[in-house]
Amino acid sequence: MNQIRVAIVEDDLLIREAFAAMLKDQDGIVLSGVFGDAEKFMHEIDFSEPDVVLMDIHLPGINGIECIKK
Repeated sequence: MNQIRVAIVEDDLLIREAFAAMLKDQDGIVLSGVFGDAEKFMHEIDFSEPDVVLMDIHLPGINGIECIKK
């Protein structure tokens, strides 16, 4: 069975943990990374290789829209 690799990029710790908790036990989904900011995600994207990214738009530093553009 192919698994969908999901990365979470969210600066709010409670929301980030809630997303991770909801997804970690879902069949067919594996968390490829959980990040608190866009810079860290961009640095690790080659290692995490996500199929899907759940990204907050309002992030400190580089916001979610700028991150996706890069």
